[in-house]
Amino acid sequence: MPRPTAKAPGHGRRCRLVVRAELGTMTESFGLLLKPEVAAIFSTGVAALSAVLGASLAEEKKAKLEKDFELERRARIEMNEMASIVARYRGPLLESAVDLEQRLWHVLTRTGEWTPGVDALCFEEISYTMYTVAQGAHQV
Repeated sequence: MPRPTAKAPGHGRRCRLVVRAELGTMTESFGLLLKPEVAAIFSTGVAALSAVLGASLAEEKKAKLEKDFELERRARIEMNEMASIVARYRGPLLESAVDLEQRLWHVLTRTGEWTPGVDALCFEEISYTMYTVAQGAHQV
């Protein structure tokens, strides 16, 4: 089967003329259905409806974006507050925990930190242990 090597001259131009002729026929048939005044009113109505729907959709989108932005802003503020609280109490809580650990170890092992060689706890050690517990509770 032979392959065509070249297009017939004027081939593209004939197609464009046929398409333009068909579009012209469609426009004429549409014009026969509606009078120009009715078509103008109809197209104005469609344009107005499109503008109203577009504005409504844009307003809904704007409200949703504003709501999302407000939620993100509140979350950011809460995260900043949490970071501030952690930074403020981290050091004192750690110090209280270490002191409490040391006091409890001395109480449980009865080493007598202030009275070496005695196998009993003195009043000062018990008082200081209670102070350390209260200090840790106060930090929380």
